[in-house]
Amino acid sequence: MISNGFSNSGSLVNRLLSRWFLPVSCAVVGVGGGETALGGDPHQIGNKTQLFVDDLLIHRKDGVSRRVQQGSKMDKPVVMPEHPWEFAYHHGEDYFAKHIFIYGTVMFDPHQDQYRMWYMSRMSGGHDFVIPELEIPGANIHCDLTLYATSADGIHWEKPDLGLCHFNRVENGGIIDGGAENNIMLDTHGASVFLDEEEPDPQRRYKAIGFFRRFHDVRTCYSPDGIHWSEPQPVVDRRNEGSFNACYVPSLECYVSGSLNRSNDPRYEYINYVGKRGRKRVVTALISKGRDLERWDETMVIYPDERDPPNTQFYGMTPFVYGDNGTIFGFLHAFDYTGPGPTNDDGPIDAQLVYSHDGRKWHRLEDRSPVIPLGPEGAFDGGMIIMTAVGTFLHDDELVAYYNGRNFGHGGPNKDSLFSIGRVSWRRDRLVALQAERGVVETVPLEARGNCLEINADATGGEIAVEVLDAEEKVQLGFSSEACDAIADDSLSHQVRWEGRDLSDIRRPFRLRFVIRNAKLYAFKIL
Repeated sequence: MISNGFSNSGSLVNRLLSRWFLPVSCAVVGVGGGETALGGDPHQIGNKTQLFVDDLLIHRKDGVSRRVQQGSKMDKPVVMPEHPWEFAYHHGEDYFAKHIFIYGTVMFDPHQDQYRMWYMSRMSGGHDFVIPELEIPGANIHCDLTLYATSADGIHWEKPDLGLCHFNRVENGGIIDGGAENNIMLDTHGASVFLDEEEPDPQRRYKAIGFFRRFHDVRTCYSPDGIHWSEPQPVVDRRNEGSFNACYVPSLECYVSGSLNRSNDPRYEYINYVGKRGRKRVVTALISKGRDLERWDETMVIYPDERDPPNTQFYGMTPFVYGDNGTIFGFLHAFDYTGPGPTNDDGPIDAQLVYSHDGRKWHRLEDRSPVIPLGPEGAFDGGMIIMTAVGTFLHDDELVAYYNGRNFGHGGPNKDSLFSIGRVSWRRDRLVALQAERGVVETVPLEARGNCLEINADATGGEIAVEVLDAEEKVQLGFSSEACDAIADDSLSHQVRWEGRDLSDIRRPFRLRFVIRNAKLYAFKIL
């Protein structure tokens, strides 16, 4: 039996249904991009995890809100700038800024049994150094560099000497050879790196795409080991600076990308930090034509909307595939332009959550809260969460991501400026929650093999009970909320039972009705 306020939960459910829900014959449209259709074939969910990012599986809900769940950040950066090629020198000034960015990729590489990171540094416009292998300075006006690091645990990182590029210093009109004992590799403004286990050519096992500063366009290159790369070849004709973050989607057998761009729509203009009218930063979503990185279609542009503050811009989007059902999420970097700063357009940047089911149409959640929040004032990430790494991954029931933090806003001063790399994580399947003080969620008709219902929920201080309904929304005999062994704790894998019974005794197809009190519901699956 259900306790602590749910002993009469059946009548609570009935009151909520009669008060709020439409008749069964009416269509109900879900919020956030998913549409529920009454009638038709049941939704086949197999044994895959079902998240509540939208209303795709929801027929009715009441008293429930969908809330983004903020990640848990480490107090200090995991990678800090420490070498001369990670500093932004300012010619003729007596200071320099420390600039490294996770405009790049983190992965666990099974071939090397270690974590690998391709990240970026920027030496700004200074010309105190020459890197002949990358033709710097020259077309690379900001001296963007792709650097490399490795780790055994994803927290403690080392920067190996690669011997690929010379870091030479310019002094008194001459060049002093600084040697090649450094971790410099390429010159991308963000490198999306992939390990393709199905690639037949061993020289192309590792693939990279990014905006190459040297050429001022988006190019791809290939490598047998992720260190020694082929000559970059152009693939996307885009001349403006900006990240080009991509991920591979196995279920679609293609890549999707979020690309920082400038709006072509005159409605999205603003007065920039020098007092001139400029085009707002927006995100272009692209999808590749198949399994290669060389043919792309533009799919849509993510613009600010009426729910955003009027000066909102987007500074990029990092997509990643999550979960066994192949949902594509993205970290959308929302820039709140506050006006001119000492060096540029100023304002904070944080990361919001977006998602797509097909890689073409992207949706923003009704909750625009940051999924990666800014740190406190003065913290290494107190001014900007500027970008996240390609390569968000699950490890020991944690979803792990790496992000770029700055202690000042976007246009803050160069002096004492610090860009460094932080680490953030969420417990498995907990990016979004349905939460309620008292609420009910009912699914569309479902079909699935298996007899065990497992839910991911935090009911500490509350309860969640589950009813099993038939396709016509009648509670199946023995599977009422009163018969349910209510959940009253916090677990990634609650196994729901009804007075010792499981789903082996139900009629199919079926619906699930979750009755929630002071709890958060994240996901469910049938095993």
